[in-house]
Amino acid sequence: MGNVLIVAGKEFRDLLNSRLVLIILAFYVLVLLTSLYLDAGTEGIGTSVGFLLVGPGWDVCYFGSLVAIVLGFSSMSVETSGKALNTLLVKPLYRDTIINGKLLGVLAFMSWIFWITIAIYTIGIYLFASNLLSQYILLYIERLPFVFLLYLLCSLFFYSLSMLMCVIFKEESFALFMGLLSWIILQHMLNNAIIAQNIDYTLHLLFGGEYSSVVNVLSPILLVRAILMGGDASGVVSDIGAWFFSVVPNIFMLALYCFVATVFAYVAFLRRDVS
Repeated sequence: MGNVLIVAGKEFRDLLNSRLVLIILAFYVLVLLTSLYLDAGTEGIGTSVGFLLVGPGWDVCYFGSLVAIVLGFSSMSVETSGKALNTLLVKPLYRDTIINGKLLGVLAFMSWIFWITIAIYTIGIYLFASNLLSQYILLYIERLPFVFLLYLLCSLFFYSLSMLMCVIFKEESFALFMGLLSWIILQHMLNNAIIAQNIDYTLHLLFGGEYSSVVNVLSPILLVRAILMGGDASGVVSDIGAWFFSVVPNIFMLALYCFVATVFAYVAFLRRDVS
């Protein structure tokens, strides 16, 4: 356990000192604030409770998953380019100790990002819709732990996917490209109604039947949206317990995606050749 914590601490410091990660994080916060400003500027949105309860969760999961792609790439590329990973692999450390430490370190880093981001986002909401925030502050706070859970599942999924690409493909630029391509397909293209309808129509022509529900669960961000909305177009759920149990299947599906991606990255790392 001590070695895992040492590797986790090293991972956290490496990510915190990475110029690429810091640039991406700055861009991430800028995009979030821009999104908040545009939403607040939309007619009527400043009085919509959906803006308060759904907006932050959607934004941090959507854009946070893109940051996770960069974190996964940075986590592996820094080690391999500096040969530090190969040095660790030939030392008397089990490979599972290394990857457990990396996962623990990145989870701590992602958690740090989330709460810093939510603090900034909440200040922005206070500036643009202070009356709305004061009216629903308790419900807003109650939902934050669940939003944090969704953020971790979504981000860890894409982090593991990016790490997997870096292990499979030796060329760093191609590994990063494949990670970003995966994000574009899963988070953006499947989230596009026209593309989703075309996929559904193509599957219908090939196999018959209806596949719209299947297409919807293929995208992590669509699962996040379904969870946040909780079956209500406004995202308003006064009973937090009832809301949670109503979205358990979608949370389970998102957790399953995260688990499978992490296992694949775990196994690929354990079988990685030292070069």
